[in-house]
Amino acid sequence: MKFTEWFDPNNIEHIQAYKHLQNTGAWPNGFKLNDIFPENNWQILLAFKLANAWVDYKLNERGNANE
Repeated sequence: MKFTEWFDPNNIEHIQAYKHLQNTGAWPNGFKLNDIFPENNWQILLAFKLANAWVDYKLNERGNANE
C-alpha cells in the first residue's frame, strides 16, 4: 500500500508520529510502517492531505461545508 493512501490525517497517532518526524527527522520507535511504501514526493502529498483535512475541519466547524 502507498504511504499517502495509508496515512490518515484524522488519526491522532498518525499526526503525533508526523510531528515526531518533523522534530527529529525520524519516525518514532514502534510506529508501524510494515508493507507501507513511500511513493515519490510523499512529503508533498502528505502535506496536501493534511491541509485538506484541516480545511474540511474548519469549514465543518463553522457549518460551511457545502462542497
